[in-house]
Amino acid sequence: MIKISYSVTLVRLRKSKNISQKAVAKALLVSRPTYLSWEYGSGDLPLSKLFLLSNYYELSVHVIIQMIFEESKINLRQEDLDFAILKNDLYRIKQVLEKYL
Repeated sequence: MIKISYSVTLVRLRKSKNISQKAVAKALLVSRPTYLSWEYGSGDLPLSKLFLLSNYYELSVHVIIQMIFEESKINLRQEDLDFAILKNDLYRIKQVLEKYL
């Protein structure tokens, strides 16, 4: 499994706009300590928060994901990214279905 680090991207985006951690946390509807855990790479960034980040920084989700991959030194083709997202979605669907079967 590839470890993708998004902490550098979060810090770079925030500092490029001269925004406080508290302001970003508020925009993402989380506490400052939760946001800090993402910047430090010790917490998992939910996909829903990636969409909020996209809106907050007025960047497409695709651009943010590309930034994350570039800063993680990972070069994935779009097809590989689409497959990874689909595979993750299928895994989550399977987990939900197993609860009810």
